[in-house]
Amino acid sequence: MKKVFLVFSTLIVISLSVFTQEIKFRIDGKLYNKQIYDENNNQITNFKNWELIQDFYISPDNKKMLVYHRPDKAKAFLMTLYNLKTKKIIAECEPGWACDDVKWTKNYLIKVWGTSGGGIRFEYRSYEDLSIVRVVNSYYPFEDVEGNILIDPDSMMKKIVFYHYSDGTEIKTIDCIKELADKK
Repeated sequence: MKKVFLVFSTLIVISLSVFTQEIKFRIDGKLYNKQIYDENNNQITNFKNWELIQDFYISPDNKKMLVYHRPDKAKAFLMTLYNLKTKKIIAECEPGWACDDVKWTKNYLIKVWGTSGGGIRFEYRSYEDLSIVRVVNSYYPFEDVEGNILIDPDSMMKKIVFYHYSDGTEIKTIDCIKELADKK
């Protein structure tokens, strides 16, 4: 029984130490003046009253934060990229459609969102100005971040396209009809 308790206690201590190493951020403030703060209560954002903060994403190295927000009475949402060390804005843009997820790579911020046609769009954006460098569209993408592979099985074109996940560059395209014809 003592061994079970010792193992359980060790797991709790390890879990808590890993948990406390992460920098925590939160949305806080009065209803009409929400801002994002870090764990030490330092204000990161400086939005005007009635700004809607839809979501925010922290880079794995805790150096950058992307905020998806809409100013009061604005027609469109904005994406603002912050440097968390200096608490300064790096870039801001009007991205267009929704922001369902954000992926961080060495050279690109990947904005992921679902299209109205049922597909998924991966927008590779520059860290300097959030401009779109490359776009990959797929209806049923397969993502392997660790293997650096993004697979787009394009059923309409009867092709399978392989991309480097980290930068969206095409690795190889397999034309299924041609491959099957060559097998005969």
